[in-house]
Amino acid sequence: MKVVISAPKQDQGTAHIAEAMHAPLRQLSAAVSGEYGGNIEHLWVELELVPSDADRRSAWSFRFQKRVSPRSLAAELPKAEYHNVGHYSVRPDYFALAAVAPENVSRYLMELIYESTAVLEKRQKQLGGFNVEGFRVQMRQAIEAVESSR
Repeated sequence: MKVVISAPKQDQGTAHIAEAMHAPLRQLSAAVSGEYGGNIEHLWVELELVPSDADRRSAWSFRFQKRVSPRSLAAELPKAEYHNVGHYSVRPDYFALAAVAPENVSRYLMELIYESTAVLEKRQKQLGGFNVEGFRVQMRQAIEAVESSR
């Protein structure tokens, strides 16, 4: 399973957080990508860093799609097609985030991402033989490794 954990959108007030989280999220994604069984081939987790979005809509709940064809950024490029994709977003409590010391922001956000993976347990039947417990153990270890390397 290829895992992509990212913060694709930010605003002027959170751009520095998105920038600081880019490398740790890339490391975390690489560390938890692997074989866990089941029929899920891709897991996309988006960290929402646009507080105004919270006024307009709730965070994206988990959805499992058999086929996804995201729009290409350039019309000339071929469209990519992905199969068996799990996708959802994680939204921090922006007031709590503002109260976190700058040196602890990465840990705080990665803990939120880890907690969000509990949704996979609820959807385990839909995901076939996906080893959620093994995935969560790997994620816990990867968070510790990423944080200790900083």
